[in-house]
Amino acid sequence: MNCPLVTFVVPCYNHEDFVEKTLMSVFNQSYKNIELIVIDDGSTDSSVEKIKQNIVLYKKRFSRFEFIARENRGLCKTLNEGINWAKGDLICFLASDDIIFENKIEVQLKYIEKYPDVTSFYSGIKLINASDEVISTHETPLQFYNFDDIILHNFVLYAPTAIHKLSDLKEIGGFDNSVKIEDWDLWLKLKSHNKKIVTIPEILAFYRSHNENMSKKNDFMCKELLFILEKYKTNKNFSKAKFNIIKQYKLKPLKHINPFKYYLYKTIFYFQSKIK
Repeated sequence: MNCPLVTFVVPCYNHEDFVEKTLMSVFNQSYKNIELIVIDDGSTDSSVEKIKQNIVLYKKRFSRFEFIARENRGLCKTLNEGINWAKGDLICFLASDDIIFENKIEVQLKYIEKYPDVTSFYSGIKLINASDEVISTHETPLQFYNFDDIILHNFVLYAPTAIHKLSDLKEIGGFDNSVKIEDWDLWLKLKSHNKKIVTIPEILAFYRSHNENMSKKNDFMCKELLFILEKYKTNKNFSKAKFNIIKQYKLKPLKHINPFKYYLYKTIFYFQSKIK
C-alpha cells in the first residue's frame, strides 16, 4: 500500500456549471497514482462538451482515464459501472458538483496505513453554494460507526469525502440498483457484512448545496429511505428507525407550517412505533 492506485468515479448528470471544477479538483491532487473514470448518465445540457474540453489534459495526468457518455440509467447503475471499470486498490465516488481538497488522498492514505482493517473513511467538509461561497464548516471527530448508528441515523458521513477499499465493495455486491438513496443503503450493507466505517478529524472537501440537492426533497427522501429500511424489518431497531425517518422528513417540515398538527402527528407516530 505504499503507492496504491486510487480510482475516482465521477457520475455526471446535468452539471454543466460544476463538472469542470469537480474534475480539476481530482486533476490537482497532490497524490499522483490516480485513475479517473467519468460517466455521463444521459445529460441533456452541455456537460459532455465541458468534460471533453480537457480530455487531453486528463489523459496526460492520470494513470488511466476513461470517459463514457450514454443514455440515462440512474445513479446506482452508473456507480456499479464505475466499480466494474475500476482497477484501483481504493475507490472514491465524487458527485459532479462537489470539489475535493488537493491533499485529500495524501491525507487519507496516512489513516489507511494506521487503520488497515477499515473499509471506508470519511471526513469533514466546507459547505458551499452554487457560487462557490463557503456557507459553513463541518468538522468530524475520529469515530467508528456501528450498525445501530447507521440504521437510527446517528451519524455524520459526508459523501464527497469518502474513500473505500474496492475489494470490500465488490465483496458486498456494490450498490443496489433498485434504490435511489445509494449512500445510506451502502452503509447498511457494509455494516451488515461487519465492515468498518470511520470518520477522521480532517476537512477534505467542498460539499455543494443548491436547489437540486436530493436531500432537500422531503417526500422523495422519506419514501426512498422507508423502502430501504424494509430490508431490515426484522432488526430490533426497525420501528424506531421508521419513526426517525418519518419525524425528519414528514413531520419536521410541518413544524413551522402547523405546530399543532406537528405535535399531534409526532405523538401518534411515536406511539405507533412503540406498539410495533
